[in-house]
Amino acid sequence: MIELDKENLSNNFSQYELGFIKLTTISEMMSIADDQPTTVMVCVENLMDETDIYQYIKGHEVRLAQFYPINYTLISDDETVKIGNEDYIKVSYIVECNNVFMYMDSYFRVVDERIIMISLIFDDESAKDDILDAFTAY
Repeated sequence: MIELDKENLSNNFSQYELGFIKLTTISEMMSIADDQPTTVMVCVENLMDETDIYQYIKGHEVRLAQFYPINYTLISDDETVKIGNEDYIKVSYIVECNNVFMYMDSYFRVVDERIIMISLIFDDESAKDDILDAFTAY
């Protein structure tokens, strides 16, 4: 996991730089299953004051569109699901790269001033369900 926070910063940083770090801090974790082509990514990012979850999701979709040569086709973005007994907004895509097709489901939730995003890339629905069922409330 990579995380940069003010405890890890030099004492020489200005208040402006500390404020910038607070707005842009991202913690991210990625895991790949040994026995199947399933990837899970968890990202926690500080939200800017006026950004809501739907603005964040729209920005996420814009960033995905910039990843050439990977093509993301939106399937749905209006479902709410439970993960670890908490509500998440589910956004589903078909992912294509060099004529290889997989699915990607991203799950979004706001906690305090942070957004949690869990993304799964998979080709087997049961593998996806097994991973989601492993998440528990913290």
